[in-house]
Amino acid sequence: MSRRISFTKLENELIRSFRDKINTAATAEDIASAFTRTMDKLVAGAMGESTPDAREGITFEPKAKDFYRLDDGLASNASFTDIMDASDLPQIISRFAGTANRRRRRILEHRERTEAKIRN
Repeated sequence: MSRRISFTKLENELIRSFRDKINTAATAEDIASAFTRTMDKLVAGAMGESTPDAREGITFEPKAKDFYRLDDGLASNASFTDIMDASDLPQIISRFAGTANRRRRRILEHRERTEAKIRN
């Protein structure tokens, strides 16, 4: 049985600032932007020296099954797919995307509260 790589430590380093960003987000676009920037940092941390051009490689996609989409360039990168297959990275990305989706739904359902916060 092959050994799996864990990026939980990296997830824990990023989760607090991610939650702070989405909790202060005023729009669904702010949430998508915070998600994409955080995923850029996650991929850079996971890949280390062999980081592909992953800028905006993982984007928030509320209609997708796991609420995110991999850019074609990143999805076709052999070293990235190897890490995705041998680690907990897909589950971590799904957790971040699920958190972003819940916050997005909340903003859309309670738009008047969000707008009141912005005015104050």
